[in-house]
Amino acid sequence: MTHPNSDSDHKLTYTNENRQRRLTQFISFFVGGFLIILGLCGILFPGFAGLHMSSAYSIIISTSGTILFYYSYKKNSLNAFRSCFGFSLFFSLHALAGFIFGKPGVPSLGYGAADKRLLVLVPGLQELGSVDHILNAILGFALMGGAIDWWIKYSSEKNNTKSKVRAPSKAV
Repeated sequence: MTHPNSDSDHKLTYTNENRQRRLTQFISFFVGGFLIILGLCGILFPGFAGLHMSSAYSIIISTSGTILFYYSYKKNSLNAFRSCFGFSLFFSLHALAGFIFGKPGVPSLGYGAADKRLLVLVPGLQELGSVDHILNAILGFALMGGAIDWWIKYSSEKNNTKSKVRAPSKAV
C-alpha cells in the first residue's frame, strides 16, 4: 500500500497486503474451483450436464479456473479484481454472443441433441448451446459481482484515507 501522502495514491495500485481477504477473493476461489472441476469433467465427458465441451475448450476453462483460484489464494485483492473482471467479460461476451447469434442446429461435439441457440465459433472445437450460454451468463454475473465488490470497497477505503489525511496548516 502506498503512503497516504504520496502523489501515487490516485493510481490503481492498492494491494491490501495486511487486511483480511475480500469477497472478491472468495468469489474468485469458488468460481475458480468450479471451473477447474468443470474443465476436468469436460475432458472426460464432453457432454457433461448438457454442455458442449471439446478438449481444447475444457483446457481453456480449466486454465481460467486455475488463474482465478491462484489469485484468490494470494493476498493481493487487486489481482483477484483484475481476474474477476477479465473473466467476467470473457464469459459474459460468450453468453451474449450465444443468445444473440445462436441459430438452431445440431452440435458435432458434446451433448448431441438439437439446440435452438447453437453458436458454432470453431466447428468441432468450440460450439456453444443454450445450456452453455446460461452457464456463461451465470459465471459472468458472479465474477462481475466480485469485481464490483472490490471496486466499491477500494473506492470507499481510498476516500476514507484521503479524508483522514489533512494538509498541515501554515503557521503565521
